[in-house]
Amino acid sequence: AATCHRMFFANWQNGIRPEDCPDNDGHNVDAIDGLTGLIPVVVAAFGSGRSDDQLLEDIHAATSVCRHSVALSRQYGPAYGRLLLSALNGKGLPSAALETAQGMGLHLYPGRPDPMTACYLE
Repeated sequence: AATCHRMFFANWQNGIRPEDCPDNDGHNVDAIDGLTGLIPVVVAAFGSGRSDDQLLEDIHAATSVCRHSVALSRQYGPAYGRLLLSALNGKGLPSAALETAQGMGLHLYPGRPDPMTACYLE
């Protein structure tokens, strides 16, 4: 279980309503593991013909179930969702990654080896 799960269930155990249990410790909750649960959300949306706006709503809902992370639900989740959709629509992963990074104001250097990354989003 991730930090967000431990915090969610601790809040629930303390009598907080489940819909109010998502939490954030200001460090471990804003982590890259929050993106992994988006893969089935995006694949399901891809197969259903949902609009981009509906997909963004789905991403926000999925990232907000157990964690309170604005960075994940409003910035990194949607960017990752668009990256996955681009790949599912046939765009090569390097091109999709470059396009996503540029859309976020980040710089990727094609041809360089993949760097090791931190697990924190910010």
